[in-house]
Amino acid sequence: AGVSSFDGYKNLNDNSIGIEISNLGYSNVYRSKVKNITEGLIDKTIFYPYNDAQIYKIGMLLRELTIKYRISPKYILGHSDISPGRKFDPGPRFPWKYLHEKYGVGAWYNYEDFLRYYSPQLYNSYSIIMLKKELAKYGYSIPLTDTWDLQSKNVISAFQMHFRPRIVNGVFDLETFAIIKALNKKYK
Repeated sequence: AGVSSFDGYKNLNDNSIGIEISNLGYSNVYRSKVKNITEGLIDKTIFYPYNDAQIYKIGMLLRELTIKYRISPKYILGHSDISPGRKFDPGPRFPWKYLHEKYGVGAWYNYEDFLRYYSPQLYNSYSIIMLKKELAKYGYSIPLTDTWDLQSKNVISAFQMHFRPRIVNGVFDLETFAIIKALNKKYK
């Protein structure tokens, strides 16, 4: 993973289990769309899908490892989660929600909590720094400034690739807010 951090831990190669999943990543055919990756805007269509056998094997392996080493669901992460803007794998086509539902591994939010926090009034009451603190509370390393700089957008994109791959745009919108609030409620 190289330079990386999550939830106060740094240089995660020293204290993690890395699992390599063979995948072509994203297509270089779409040069303009690949350029946008480094600006926080991720087009899911340029990423190659994973096959069913890979997902089955990773699901079974993760289930075994999380039980054996008592790994918190919150700490089942991708390179993009621990090194946003520098790493983009496993990408927006990786089925985090499916792995959580089918194999019981990794973190996912409760839909009831999502609905509870899906409130424009509540969302609008948060400052930029307060929104960033929600991501930091979960574990993401984000600069706690009052601007949406490139580093912040990359963190938001990494979060969205993991928890909302349908739209990955680096914008901390109402849906992103409701997801992070629901996750923070569940994984205190």
